[in-house]
Amino acid sequence: MRLTITLLTIAFSISFGFAQDPTNTCFQYGRMEYNPSYGGGDGPGKIGIRTTSRASFYPVRGPFNYSTISLDYSPCKTYLGLGLLVSQETQGDGYLKINKASFNIGITIPINKSNSFSIGIRPGVITQSVDWNEYTFTDQLDPIRGIKYVSNNQNANLDLSNTTNWDLGLRYNRYKTGRPYFMAGIAGFNVIEPNIGLLNRYQLQRRISFQTALIYQGKRNRNLIYAYYGRVEMQNKFTYAAINFELTVGAKISGGGGLKLPIFNPYGANNNLYPSIMFSYQINPILKIYSAVETNFLGVSIAGKTNSFEVGLVVVTAKKICDLKQIKDMFKYDYLDKSTPLNCPKFNRDKDKIETF
Repeated sequence: MRLTITLLTIAFSISFGFAQDPTNTCFQYGRMEYNPSYGGGDGPGKIGIRTTSRASFYPVRGPFNYSTISLDYSPCKTYLGLGLLVSQETQGDGYLKINKASFNIGITIPINKSNSFSIGIRPGVITQSVDWNEYTFTDQLDPIRGIKYVSNNQNANLDLSNTTNWDLGLRYNRYKTGRPYFMAGIAGFNVIEPNIGLLNRYQLQRRISFQTALIYQGKRNRNLIYAYYGRVEMQNKFTYAAINFELTVGAKISGGGGLKLPIFNPYGANNNLYPSIMFSYQINPILKIYSAVETNFLGVSIAGKTNSFEVGLVVVTAKKICDLKQIKDMFKYDYLDKSTPLNCPKFNRDKDKIETF
């Protein structure tokens, strides 16, 4: 549906001036996106690749698509972690695109064999663009001839906008043998509140995120892993909590559910209760795939219900990559190592390097 320039301005204000940053359902797998301290968290010499693609279907405005991919690496014999995070949002009639690219720097500080702290910083750039040919401007509307095909706004140089941004993160890990693994973290996004916009410049609101995770491996049956992941997001006047529960069987098949719910919001619970179901499969010690379905059927909606579908994968190299000669063997693995599930912490006793979850 084509919009006039007036409606376009209103849509931009609603969509961006007061909206929240996009979030994924399976946030436990896109961990570097939610806390910059996760850069290099797979261990020394390991390369980790995580990607997610999410599509949300809105009855009025059409689909909203959000995709991310991250790459991170921790140099051997160091506590340093390096990473790259790229994301893209597309939405609306004019194919509005918001592209983000960030460079992630993290450091893990071991306290002892059971505890560690990690800190991270992430500078990045944000680019916003739109296809103006999808819109109808007011000077194209003629009371006699209808819509004209020429507008003075076509070459208004309003199709691109960019700015810089900063994110920060801090995380604590506890992973004592025989006890549940525990993580607690805090991250700040849009720290400098950068200005961006096409028709009107607006300020990106700061977002504070609190994360927790608890992973327990069964005593009698070591192939059963129980996991809880939670986070609380605070941005402007909107605050909500998200919780995910996951059960892993045989270190391969995982299933679970989650819920997003508002907390202390002036707008109430109305359209913000989102239950979800998720599934993942560890194809081999290197590759995991996952998917999730999320809906707001518990919420009150004026124009229909919103549903989201998400798919993604996690790739972590089996071997340490300490020099170029080892790159050719990075996806080779021994079957003796496959008992170590992804996303669980592990202490590397050789180099005192902590692999976190």
